[in-house]
Amino acid sequence: MSIPAREEMTRTPPDRVSYLYSYLSEGDVRCQGCGFRVGSICLYDAEKHIYPVTSDSLTEGAKKTILSVWLLLLVFVFGSQWESVTSDSVEVLSTPEGLVSYLRGSVVVTMENTVIRGSEAFVYEGEERAVVLDVHVDDVDVLVRGDTLTYYRVDDRAVVSGDVRLETGDETIHADRVVYLRRERTATASGDVRVVSMKDDVVATGGRGEYDLAVHSGRLLDSPVLLVKGRGDTRVESDAMLIYQQSHKASAVGDVTVSMRTGVASCDSLDYDWVKGIACMWGDPRIDGSNGWVTGDTVKVLFEEREVANTCVVGNASAEYDLGDGSTNAVSGDTIEMLFHQGEMESIVVKGSAEGKYIEATKD
Repeated sequence: MSIPAREEMTRTPPDRVSYLYSYLSEGDVRCQGCGFRVGSICLYDAEKHIYPVTSDSLTEGAKKTILSVWLLLLVFVFGSQWESVTSDSVEVLSTPEGLVSYLRGSVVVTMENTVIRGSEAFVYEGEERAVVLDVHVDDVDVLVRGDTLTYYRVDDRAVVSGDVRLETGDETIHADRVVYLRRERTATASGDVRVVSMKDDVVATGGRGEYDLAVHSGRLLDSPVLLVKGRGDTRVESDAMLIYQQSHKASAVGDVTVSMRTGVASCDSLDYDWVKGIACMWGDPRIDGSNGWVTGDTVKVLFEEREVANTCVVGNASAEYDLGDGSTNAVSGDTIEMLFHQGEMESIVVKGSAEGKYIEATKD
């Protein structure tokens, strides 16, 4: 924009403000072209001629018109929920899409219990939406950060994108994009999703995720993985996974694989309580270890200090394990229980219709 001559800049705008552009700023502003000192309010007319004036010299009619346009924009976009909107400056523009307010510098929008902060914001009256850059949202017990937030008034929906971080309680959700519904208190995340429980040292990841912030539970899809850290890390992979943070549990379904220090398990479904240290497997469960395998109708694994201590197989239980000299034992029964210490099996007990077979080592 060309800077008008100094003489032009001293003129007083008329009482009726019909300008398409206005600029409000806190404190002193100086024209970059000639250094002319501008007051707290600057106006641009339809031809973009500048009217820098002090707040005192601006007529009451002009002040009311500018305020009315801006407040109308806020009501259109944020509805009656908004309480205050502040920024270092604001510019109201007329565009083919309708009126747009451009807020710049220390933007703060307060709506009921929600505070939205950012470096810049664009409020679109025609589309009833607002875009906030470098955003930080504080909503009761939920904190959201990201590069960009787009707020849609119609369904009270916020779409946050770019290195998104959502914190609630002891959990933190990281994602490329999060759709946050404020009324329903739900979040849908996509793109490199990670749900981190700092208290339990548990991380769940996936390509997509849906999270209920009210009850701290969610579902992960697209190759979800649960990692429970400890002396012997446990890693669970499946087609879909439900996470219940308050009860410290996870349910995995579909092509489940569990990697443990004692071996790798496979099954159709799994329930895992990482605080109590109990993992239950159903649907053709089988564990393959370095010295054998075990299978049955149900497999329960007990952990002590997050390391496998006991494996119990119930119903049509069978196992085969290496005796260390090349020979093996094949056993079956109603129940098979294995005890472990530091990742090594110490004993095996077979109960109910127990059978065993010694298989001699193959001689070369």
